[in-house]
Amino acid sequence: MLQNVWVYKNSRNDNHEIAQKPKELTKVRDHVYFFTEDTDYGTWTHTDFFLVMENKGVFVLVNLLAEKTIREEVTWEAYLQQVENIIEGQRYFNELDLKLLETVSPQLWQRAKTSREADIRRREEETQKRLAREKEEQERKEAEKKARIEETERICASLKGILKDNLTPLQKSLAASYLMEVGNFRFEGKTVRCTYYDLITVHGFNKPDVWLQEYNRDGSLKARPVNHYSITKPIEGTARATAFDISGRLGALMVQQN
Repeated sequence: MLQNVWVYKNSRNDNHEIAQKPKELTKVRDHVYFFTEDTDYGTWTHTDFFLVMENKGVFVLVNLLAEKTIREEVTWEAYLQQVENIIEGQRYFNELDLKLLETVSPQLWQRAKTSREADIRRREEETQKRLAREKEEQERKEAEKKARIEETERICASLKGILKDNLTPLQKSLAASYLMEVGNFRFEGKTVRCTYYDLITVHGFNKPDVWLQEYNRDGSLKARPVNHYSITKPIEGTARATAFDISGRLGALMVQQN
């Protein structure tokens, strides 16, 4: 076991390079070491095993691994092969990787540094693309919201005298939502599938009506009277009218003309 050996690592807070002296550094084989840190959880203690690679007196904390993996699988040759794989994939090396690889050869250090820079550029490009997509999506949502508001205002303005004046933006939105619901309506001997808005503006059902139901079907008095809303159209040449029920929430936003 080695003592008083500086091991380079990244700090947990800001990822800057720092050095520490583990109490004991255990050698597994040439270039391969580990040290442990215990965490006391009261009823039990957890031990972490930190893999340290060394070359020419430079010790670098490489990873957090299981003890069995460190003892049975990690070799200097395997580490260098992993480095080659990372370079081939043009992936990232941190500063500690570069510090260790610099002790192997200037050429390997430069190749690793080039791989790191390529990965950083790729990440920056991906970030810019993501930000551009997010901006485009935000602009699309804002355009859709603006279009919905304009359509709501158009619908409500076209029903002046039918909808109440001075509705709040929320009430206008609710009214427009209910008005654009589609239903099947039978009148004048035919069935028409359309929105409530078209029923009012195209087919002439433009008279809101309300009646108060105070009794149940069995004739008993209701504990709480209920308003029923409808939109009606007079039947030509008679005193009667055709009516279609509408939502109470929509009816409450209309001017009652009865």
